[in-house]
Amino acid sequence: VRKSYLYTKENEHRLEFDYRMGRLCHELKNYPEAIEFYNKTISSGKDSDSFMSCNAALQIALILEEQLKFKQAKDYFEVCLDIYSLCLGPISIHFAQKMPAT
Repeated sequence: VRKSYLYTKENEHRLEFDYRMGRLCHELKNYPEAIEFYNKTISSGKDSDSFMSCNAALQIALILEEQLKFKQAKDYFEVCLDIYSLCLGPISIHFAQKMPAT
């Protein structure tokens, strides 16, 4: 499975492959490998309009938060918000911040 990325040549397929591998490793609690795949997703998907790079940053932040690495988690939460604002624009972020907590 690790070498199956060799067959994914297009960026969008590669993006999804890295994201799905990250989710799989995350679910198996293989956090170092999950973070590695999530970081690849962030790198290759920053300019994409896909949700995957944004969610990859969020998932890393949640892993680091669980490991009590709060400074690093905060950094990834900020990466997530940066990618989110690039995809949806600053107006969407403004409205999301104004929404009441549930």
